[in-house]
Amino acid sequence: MPVHPRHRLDLRPADVGHGLLAVLTARGRRRRERELLALVDAADDGFAALSVRAAWELLLAACAWPPGSEVVLSAITHPGMAALVGEAGLVAVPVEVDLDTLLPDVAALEAVVTDRTRAVLVAQLFGGRADLSVVAALCRRRGLLLVEDAAQAWTGPETLRSAADVTLVSFGLLKTATAAGGALVRVADPALLLRLRRLHRAWPVQSRLDHAARLLRALALLLLGEPGAYGAFLLLCRVLGASPGAVLERATRTPAPGPGRSARLRPSSALLVTMARRLSAEDGSPARVRSRTAAGERLRAVLPDTLRQPGARVSRTHWLFPVRSADPEALVARLRAAGVDASAATSNLVALLPDGPGSDLMRHVVYVPAYPELPPDVRTAVRRVLAEQ
Repeated sequence: MPVHPRHRLDLRPADVGHGLLAVLTARGRRRRERELLALVDAADDGFAALSVRAAWELLLAACAWPPGSEVVLSAITHPGMAALVGEAGLVAVPVEVDLDTLLPDVAALEAVVTDRTRAVLVAQLFGGRADLSVVAALCRRRGLLLVEDAAQAWTGPETLRSAADVTLVSFGLLKTATAAGGALVRVADPALLLRLRRLHRAWPVQSRLDHAARLLRALALLLLGEPGAYGAFLLLCRVLGASPGAVLERATRTPAPGPGRSARLRPSSALLVTMARRLSAEDGSPARVRSRTAAGERLRAVLPDTLRQPGARVSRTHWLFPVRSADPEALVARLRAAGVDASAATSNLVALLPDGPGSDLMRHVVYVPAYPELPPDVRTAVRRVLAEQ
């Protein structure tokens, strides 16, 4: 039977075609980056990276803190960000999050900062955006670099402006305005920005073939996202005894570096052109973000008290629609029977602390499809399932 996928790519076949054309024709990488940065009003304080993780690795290298220095991270974050801290010879120190703001709890943050602490990395979760001013004030008082991982939070050029010293935004496969890769970085300190740009210029450039492969993978997933095709995919997984979630995670994850394949790459001219198209005023993504926000708010308004949505004080666009369920697997099964493929916690976000509010949330979270393309009868079925919890 047709099943609507758990997440709908913010992408059109025409975007893929334009990107593939850029693979063949785009030249002048420096000029392309200048045009992209001017488009998002970041010509004086930003640069483009291959991914948020590549930008984070670059930042750790540029800061060159002494081995054993500490970096405090939100206790719910992407595991790759914490891993890079260790690979740089530093110590990752997780700090518990406040479930209303999804930011580090300020009292807990104050308690873990020591004279070895050099930076705080805050992950803005589930596509929401919380006010960083209180965390920023603490970091200024303690002389710490505040880095905002706003990978999922793009709403327009204003996303690059915050109280953080460094802001990272992603345009990877599952993100808003996806370009099948790429990231934007905004840096408040001109001296740090200069060091980052100089170090970045020493990295080799991503191959055109790599960007083309990412675009073709995006197209395949876009076609798979049609309800009929997705229903057939779920049936095939059931017949083969495979986990649909595991298959999709492998398909959407950026391949890990291997022999002869470095993660330290700059975006190709073709990727920069693709990003510029997706972030231009003519692109349809901002209108879809507004529609997605409205659809998510309508669903949030009818949630029963038994389903708590984390981030009550977060400005959200509902890139994901997380709810906390006492029985995540049962809720996923009921939603799938209603024609939508929800999912429980994935490996893209993990709890770094074994106990506490963050780990409890990640054990019980369910991501419910709430995107605006769901037909009215399916939205009604989703609301009915949630009301029964």
